[in-house]
Amino acid sequence: MRTATTLTDALASRPLVLDGATGTGLMALAPDVDPALGLERLCADAPGLVRGLHEQHLRAGCDLVRTNTFCGSERDLSRRAAELASAAIESLGASPRHVLGVVGPGRGRADETSMGALVDAERDRAAGLAEGGVDAILVETVTSLRRARAAAVAAADVASDLPVFVSCTVGADGRLLDGSDLVEFAAFGREHDAALLALNCAAGPASLDGPLAALRSAWDGPIGAWPNAGLPKEIDGALTWPLAPADLAAWCEHAVRRFDLRIVGGCCGTTAEHVGAVKDALTSEE
Repeated sequence: MRTATTLTDALASRPLVLDGATGTGLMALAPDVDPALGLERLCADAPGLVRGLHEQHLRAGCDLVRTNTFCGSERDLSRRAAELASAAIESLGASPRHVLGVVGPGRGRADETSMGALVDAERDRAAGLAEGGVDAILVETVTSLRRARAAAVAAADVASDLPVFVSCTVGADGRLLDGSDLVEFAAFGREHDAALLALNCAAGPASLDGPLAALRSAWDGPIGAWPNAGLPKEIDGALTWPLAPADLAAWCEHAVRRFDLRIVGGCCGTTAEHVGAVKDALTSEE
């Protein structure tokens, strides 16, 4: 049986490999689906597709699977997403593996919404993820500490037994979209007892080296990183991501050594091939 304790123990023992991208992965498998309508709807409308993507990443060797809930906030869909990720692990006998319940950055401007309304909007998602059996809540691609605070408060309210991981994305200036720097991000992590802080997305692996050094200086707890597969280009009407699996793996190997990363992998544009390459690179280091 998966428990939060076993995930915490796993983080302390070795770097854990994240799955590949859920959003771009589902868009590749279902090109006729309009992402603007919410890819989380696939958890109800095409559950086999979602579970199949999880299984691809698990077969490639990932330790952590993220739920398909980046944009969704409905309780039932969140629970279903968590159940699908758990079912993928169980179908492959892939233990010990763990499910991260994803809370994305949300829609609309956080500074134009009351904190109470922001917290209320996140409670259903956090509750559904907890009911579906996730091992941790992952507040991912944070662009606003105000919205992240709402997600952390909601998780503490309805899923207080689960660890909370928080990952932000920064621009070329090393700051979040709301202007916060990584010292403030680290202070947020301490305020809300985050079990891990991380950086994700951005312009590719090399763009995270400086911010990771800043985060490591400001935060003495566990950290992680999962960059995009570079910046996409549109070729023949389709997005193409330039970063090869071997290049992501080489960067992850370097970043684990330099920054003592506890979770590592890729964000948008990464596939099961990227997962396999990262897993092989880290396994060869053991």
